[in-house]
Amino acid sequence: MGVLRVGERTVFLRRGKGTSDTVNVCDADNRVSQYEWKIRVFKPTTVTENDLARFTDVPSMIEWLKNQPDVVVEKSDADLSPCVSERAIPLSSQTAYDATSDPWMQEAKWLVEHTLEQLAHEVMEFPYLHRREHSLHARLFAMLSGQPHFARLFPLGNTGAFTQTIHKEWPETTAEEGHRRGNFDLAILSPVQLKAARIEDFLAGRLPAPIVIEIGLDYGAAHLAEDEEKLLNSEVQYPYLVHIERERYRDPRIDRILLKPSGRIRTIYVHLLRGETFYKMILDTDFRSK
Repeated sequence: MGVLRVGERTVFLRRGKGTSDTVNVCDADNRVSQYEWKIRVFKPTTVTENDLARFTDVPSMIEWLKNQPDVVVEKSDADLSPCVSERAIPLSSQTAYDATSDPWMQEAKWLVEHTLEQLAHEVMEFPYLHRREHSLHARLFAMLSGQPHFARLFPLGNTGAFTQTIHKEWPETTAEEGHRRGNFDLAILSPVQLKAARIEDFLAGRLPAPIVIEIGLDYGAAHLAEDEEKLLNSEVQYPYLVHIERERYRDPRIDRILLKPSGRIRTIYVHLLRGETFYKMILDTDFRSK
């Protein structure tokens, strides 16, 4: 792997073991793995450190790379553009969607809450069933999608295409402070929304998800507060925070967020430490132990 400086940015030239290499441009803070640009160069085209080092600024280097054969821009600084901070588009030629008057969404809400509590009990019984958070996401996705209410496919606009209602990594409704939109862990859309959507808006993730679930596993207060802010910033109608900690000491800042969540947020908590278990289900106003 080659490391060089182009203007004010650190650039990594990573040699792949397969059919391609990548040129990765760090963000303004030059954090490793936090890239504003990721450009894949497919062999036999090759790019050398000398090729990149001759540029004095990133835009010129990017322009040159784009003009090379067999080059694909996988990630660009456009992903971080303030233009993505606009609110989700209104559903085409339709009154703004109201989840409170949608019977399908009301049943979905009840099922989500029931399933989240099932997941919490499963974690208490098998605390090391999942090594990392993404495994928990996959488990919750499977638990929800296996239920008849969520198992059906629904029309996507008038295209003849069909999609599901549960989505992983659905984009935030509103970007935070003009930055790029991040992704929600799990989001649930209504068949009513999907039926009224254009396929390009669906693919861009511009539909505001009425149900959003953020899950944290073995993270501290900062991560939980960030998830809380995401839900509040996007004004999610039915937002849920699930926080699970194993072998970490209790943090009063976490307790405050979970016991007195802001806005419409509902919370679930499981804390396991040295054989003791503390937990909070959705309607609990204090922590319980077992």
